[in-house]
Amino acid sequence: MALDDIFKIKKRCELIRVGQKNDGGYLICKKSLLETRYLKSIGISDDFSFEDEFLKIKNGEVDIRCYDDVLSNVFLLKKTNYVILEDAL
Repeated sequence: MALDDIFKIKKRCELIRVGQKNDGGYLICKKSLLETRYLKSIGISDDFSFEDEFLKIKNGEVDIRCYDDVLSNVFLLKKTNYVILEDAL
């Protein structure tokens, strides 16, 4: 099976935009969002719009972990008041 076949849409779903309308925002299946309990974001840089809106839609009922190896703890604390820094940082 070719790689492009793996990522082809197999079922129709209602797409919604979560996050900004440019880089940092994504079109995702609404049903998938509503059923998600854990979200891991890798390479977030300084744009938390996707994760922020995801959290709001889920009414805070989702465990979100964000990672980016080029950001410092001080930078993250200045950008947001809801980032919980893990011991690994």
